[in-house]
Amino acid sequence: MKKRRILEEIELKVFKRDKFTCQYCGFAGDTFEKWAFLIIDHFIPKSKGGSDEPDNLITSCFLCNFMKGDRRFSDMDEARKEIKEWWNRMRSYYESKVLSQPSLIPNILSNGDSHGNRP
Repeated sequence: MKKRRILEEIELKVFKRDKFTCQYCGFAGDTFEKWAFLIIDHFIPKSKGGSDEPDNLITSCFLCNFMKGDRRFSDMDEARKEIKEWWNRMRSYYESKVLSQPSLIPNILSNGDSHGNRP
């Protein structure tokens, strides 16, 4: 329990330092619903020798963290460039494959709920 409390304190410091914003894509966790998609990432993955020290921890959204995986980048500029390219490929796929077939897109706004929340 004591170890988890220390980890929570470090996580909160990292979130505050990074202004509750994904350091890869700029996604801002400025509401609870958005903050819930932020996590703490090891910039240098633990599997590649990265530490749990705050200078190796950054705020990331789930999608950027998933795309980054255990890749090791030389610096933040390289990471942001790669992740931006991945986002662009994902957007291109969405626009060419998903939007071209409207039947694939659920009408989540029909109930007036812009977050897709379920009752």
